[in-house]
Amino acid sequence: MKRYLIASLMGLGSFFLFWGIGEYLSFRGTTSAGGEAGGVLVVAGVLGAYAFACQRYLSRGNASPLREQWLLILSFNFVLTAFALTVPFFVHKWIPSLTMLALAAYSWACCCAGATLAARAARRDAAPESH
Repeated sequence: MKRYLIASLMGLGSFFLFWGIGEYLSFRGTTSAGGEAGGVLVVAGVLGAYAFACQRYLSRGNASPLREQWLLILSFNFVLTAFALTVPFFVHKWIPSLTMLALAAYSWACCCAGATLAARAARRDAAPESH
């Protein structure tokens, strides 16, 4: 139960991280050649790295976290996914809606990658050393 609470709080942190970086970039204004696409790439990079690191931390020591701890991954991504699914109801534009859904899917993918890396490390540590 403690891990699920930690995962939920980390997921809430990912939402505030996403929101804070997005607001900072929109306030600052992007004057580069990429326009807003550069800001989305920055948000995606930071959000992906955060999701990867958090899931790697949460799944450490488990040899098959994708199968056994799928609820942990769901707890982490719940807030961001719920937000991504509600954006189309309030913002009636395609670009922000699709961007949010893509960022939520990217967060899921980075969580699965972090869990997979944690599983590889757990299997490597559990394997007997052969010399």
